Amino acid sequence: EKIKIADAKALVDYALIGGAGEVSAEALRGLAAGGVVAFKTFMIARFKELTASDAWMLDNFKVLGELGLPCLIHAENQSIVESGMEKAVASGRVDPIAHCEFRPAIAETEATMRTIILAEGTGVHLHICHMTAKGAVEALSWAQSRGRCVTGETSPNYLLMTEEDMKTRGPYAKVDPPLRKAEDQAALWAAISDGTVSVLASDHAPYPKSEKEKGWKNIYDAPSGGVGVQTSLPLMLNKVNEGKISLERLVEIFSENPAKLLKLHPRKGVLMP
Repeated sequence: EKIKIADAKALVDYALIGGAGEVSAEALRGLAAGGVVAFKTFMIARFKELTASDAWMLDNFKVLGELGLPCLIHAENQSIVESGMEKAVASGRVDPIAHCEFRPAIAETEATMRTIILAEGTGVHLHICHMTAKGAVEALSWAQSRGRCVTGETSPNYLLMTEEDMKTRGPYAKVDPPLRKAEDQAALWAAISDGTVSVLASDHAPYPKSEKEKGWKNIYDAPSGGVGVQTSLPLMLNKVNEGKISLERLVEIFSENPAKLLKLHPRKGVLMP
């Protein structure tokens, strides 16, 4: 049904990613038969229909391993995230940078390692989305060094801004996971350079100004996400000009590798004669 709607309106090529929450194996197989190119699971309850417990994830990984389709993961520890937010509000910390300080990197690092362990032996291609934390990158590197089928991505948000930008950009820089420290950003750039992180994604999730502005008074009243589709490439090309990344590597992580991950290559991701 969604393909029919998209076909009638889409001005660009597209592919669909299915939700792998707490759903049956039959539902996953049905979506695969319908043409989805991958599945996504959230380890936090931001989108409840896409959230899965550890037991459900394990079962889903086995099915997706059989189907040969990757599972994209939003890796954060729900308990740590929830507790941090409660502590922030209780202490009166609702200023923008509280979103970073009370949603620590360990929440991402632990969840990344946990999902890597759960995926072992299931045959699934695990893909960790929008990585931000040095510890999570180290967990990914550890898994890859042992031959695990796991890849990782980050976005320009985390390569170009740190938590210090929350002080000036406020709710407009609020993303999930949140912006991190300079040392985390340095680890991401190093991981792109050495191949540990192989995909760059825009993480495009814009909201109206009226909704974002609420975050100046209470950061938790503003939704997380921002513009990415039209800004990511120009911003990253600026980093090419600065010598931070080569043009060839940018093409690889922003075009070629995503197409390979979703099995759209060589129809997508490369210009061929």
